Amino acid sequence: QITITCVVRKALGVEGESTVAVGKKITLTTTKNNVLWSSSNNGIASVSSSGVVKGVKKGTVSIVATFPDYNNRTVSKTITVK
Repeated sequence: QITITCVVRKALGVEGESTVAVGKKITLTTTKNNVLWSSSNNGIASVSSSGVVKGVKKGTVSIVATFPDYNNRTVSKTITVK
């Protein structure tokens, strides 16, 4: 008798709006709990440790989620600040 066990894991991803107005906030979420957030340009949009993105000035920025529990794999999302 052979037993096969399949483990299904959610893919790493970032979800949420892709635009934010200057001075406004949006919240990005992930499929995992342990995540480190960063912005490619804090002068355009900043991101908090909980994934809250604040538009600073008009432009486009990449918000990056780093997953320490998954060999520091990263997933990015492009955000346009209007």
